[in-house]
Amino acid sequence: MNRLLQGALALMLAGLSVVSYKAWRYRSDAKTWHERWLGLHSDPAHRVRYRADNERLRNEGVVAGRVVFLGASITDQLDLAGEFPGVPFVNRGDSGQLVWQQYLRLEPDALELSRAFTGVTLLPKPINASDLKAYLDTLQARPDR
Repeated sequence: MNRLLQGALALMLAGLSVVSYKAWRYRSDAKTWHERWLGLHSDPAHRVRYRADNERLRNEGVVAGRVVFLGASITDQLDLAGEFPGVPFVNRGDSGQLVWQQYLRLEPDALELSRAFTGVTLLPKPINASDLKAYLDTLQARPDR
């Protein structure tokens, strides 16, 4: 009888620890998803990322040849300052964003800076430095500019 009670107690403790772990895991996952939901609904475009730099650019005024690159992970990974030293390119990439989120950022990250830049470009594909130079030359050579 004593052995039967010990076995039942051991099973009960094992079951309780499994249930406790699953409850802890559920609370942890629920907290993570709730934080993601709040982030998406409070600032879906993550506009706060460049807010201080946008203010600095507005205060800086007009700089000849400045171009704003707006995009997602492809743009975010570009090292414009390293690849084009001395050229006033502004990187406004934010990894993981969808087109609708970039559209929400178009106003604060590019259009509101209308007096502080000369153009906006969206990169059509992953691009390296030499391709980017050719792409910019193509844009400058367009007759509709």
